[in-house]
Amino acid sequence: MFSGNAPALKMFVDSDEDENKAFAVQHDNTTRTMSAKVAPSYNGNTSWFQYEELIDEWCDLTTIEASKRGPNLKSRLFGEAQFLKALLEGARLKDEDTGVQYFKDTLRPNFIKNKEHVFRWRFLKLFSFRRGHSDITQWAPKFLIVKKRLLESWMDLFEPVTNKQDADYRDAIAAFNQRTLQRAQDDYTYATNAAWNNQGPMPVWNPPDMHDPDADESLK
Repeated sequence: MFSGNAPALKMFVDSDEDENKAFAVQHDNTTRTMSAKVAPSYNGNTSWFQYEELIDEWCDLTTIEASKRGPNLKSRLFGEAQFLKALLEGARLKDEDTGVQYFKDTLRPNFIKNKEHVFRWRFLKLFSFRRGHSDITQWAPKFLIVKKRLLESWMDLFEPVTNKQDADYRDAIAAFNQRTLQRAQDDYTYATNAAWNNQGPMPVWNPPDMHDPDADESLK
């Protein structure tokens, strides 16, 4: 899973201590365990993407309450990442639904250059995500999660237009209006031909609604 200077991942189970214990991650010759009750640690020097994957794996196996997961992750920051604890709000970390996501979203900009890097990483991950020898019932949900994260990173690239005079924005509105008009004309022509062939009533032409590039609604 790790390469280069990334930490090595060691698998072990110690039934005498904790039968749920599954991982030991090594940082600079210091073993920092990740178990069902202890979140993965991070020192700021290794791959952020791999750290996020460890967080997701830990959330799948942890037995601690959802409200304590965010604070647990915060307590496991050390080394160069330790000073980032000041950026995290305790109340938001304790949120049972969004605490972990808030932790990742707050720290990610400090280790990832921009949203394009996140999208590229997740795009490549989707195509390299292989089933291998894992059970199909376990692999399929994980694949859907990888796909969901890719779509989320794609949507993060969206930058809403605020300037109505933006050339690309006005070109997009013009192209949209042209397609809308063309579809309406095609439908009207089809209905007219059907009326002629069946000797039925002729359709009435109703111009379609067009987007006004100067209207606030068109920016949404």
